[in-house]
Amino acid sequence: MATLRSSWCSVLVSALLVPVGGAFARGPVFQHHDDDKDGEHHYKDTGEHPTKADRLGVVVESRALLDKNGVTDFELTTGKLDSTAAAPGNVDALHLELVPLPGAADGDGEHQYQTEFEREYKHLRGGGYVHYSYPGLARNRSLAVEAKLSGFGHGREKVEIELHDVIKYRPDLVLQALDFPATALPNTVVQFSATVAERMADLGAHTDCALYVDGQQVDQANHIWVNALGVVTCRFSYKFATSGKHKVMAKAQSVLPGDYDESNNSLSGEILIANPNASLFYSAGAFEQTQIQDFIYDEYKMVTSLVPDRHMRTTTTTATQSRYFSGRIATAVNLPLKKVSYTDSTDGAALNSLSYTNLYDDFTLPVSDPTLDYTSISRLSGYDSVSGGTLTIWRYANATTGLGSTTIDVTYDAGEVTYHSDKYCKSAGTFVCVGGDYVLNPADTTTPIAGKTAPKVTFGRTYAADLVLDDGTAYSAHPTMALNPVTKNTSTPELCSPQAPALPRNCFVIGNTTVGKSGSAALAQ
Repeated sequence: MATLRSSWCSVLVSALLVPVGGAFARGPVFQHHDDDKDGEHHYKDTGEHPTKADRLGVVVESRALLDKNGVTDFELTTGKLDSTAAAPGNVDALHLELVPLPGAADGDGEHQYQTEFEREYKHLRGGGYVHYSYPGLARNRSLAVEAKLSGFGHGREKVEIELHDVIKYRPDLVLQALDFPATALPNTVVQFSATVAERMADLGAHTDCALYVDGQQVDQANHIWVNALGVVTCRFSYKFATSGKHKVMAKAQSVLPGDYDESNNSLSGEILIANPNASLFYSAGAFEQTQIQDFIYDEYKMVTSLVPDRHMRTTTTTATQSRYFSGRIATAVNLPLKKVSYTDSTDGAALNSLSYTNLYDDFTLPVSDPTLDYTSISRLSGYDSVSGGTLTIWRYANATTGLGSTTIDVTYDAGEVTYHSDKYCKSAGTFVCVGGDYVLNPADTTTPIAGKTAPKVTFGRTYAADLVLDDGTAYSAHPTMALNPVTKNTSTPELCSPQAPALPRNCFVIGNTTVGKSGSAALAQ
């Protein structure tokens, strides 16, 4: 299986399903990410939110977000942040001042740093939205904001509003993994899964999760939500019309409210589209990773100080784990299937299993395209709400020649939710969804740190799986692999913001420690 990982961790995905019984009798429950009367409807939203103030019926939103270059963007609007709609009224004047730190006072009780940072803007004529950028401000410092507004009500009254904004990091969306089969047949449905994480922990982000083939965008799940310190999966599907090698890429694009670091927003790889002679081929894998991120912040009262007067350290932890299997049989299987089973294990100890008998197709559609070598396409599927396991079988049959092929995908997605793309929903048949809809994944079975994600099962040194498909002829696949440990430490260069000699200097550094295991296996026979 072709599996790509972000530069700070090398990991791989495979599959997991549990006993079907009544659980597989129903499809997944899709939820729509949409606006409601109170704002956005998210699967979870534990991060920071814009500051809001209301006076005489006029509502103002503001925020101050810090990027990796140490620049803070301050925004204030009489409308809604990140909206393309024009904000009503006009911001006439604005006063910003950095709130002094507790205890920073001289002998007369006056704050030492009253002019540490202060900006004033008058006679503004830009409408109901303002945006300014400032270097040198530190995370978790507070800005006192005073805004004078006009142009509201019948008398076009003027309004004054006061609020406070705590400076926070922009969200940082990272493409952790891109999973897809190493080889696929022309004109058959190929599934891709992209794992997206937010790793700054301050606030979540919206993004368009997109799939590119040979440089062209071919599928997307629009306006998905990734919670602060959250992990989600984007699932795509695509049919390749031409044989040969194709470059594929998944990308988190159009991030709102902007991305802390856009350099880690995509992953790329190659897939071979061909008609192999093998009667059976498959690729499979397993991965997990735990990332520990340290935010270290030092404040010096004087630029020339060598020892920090204030030292702070914040640690966040996230974990991701997935499994994936993709296989192909060089014949159109007979329906209904007598049996489909999938089991997996680590170091010989059973993890989960799927066993399903007398499996009928969800639907069969005729295909009249004479350029294709099949005349009908059928889909068989199953979903288990307990484990989040998903089985998808596509059957391609030619009624004239009797030839055909069958593909089998078993997935157990990383993250809290799985978003589905436009093409996936259109090909899903009995699943009712539109691009961007999501399914909640099962909760973690182990949570070593309260409130943080964790591996769902415990991996040992090896991983193995067994797939059996019986339509009167028994087909089987038995991938086995070593799970190789992965450890990586990275850190950003220390970023300082020296100001005037009589004022403080702020420095921060972000360190990442990533540990995990990964393995893969492939076979053609």
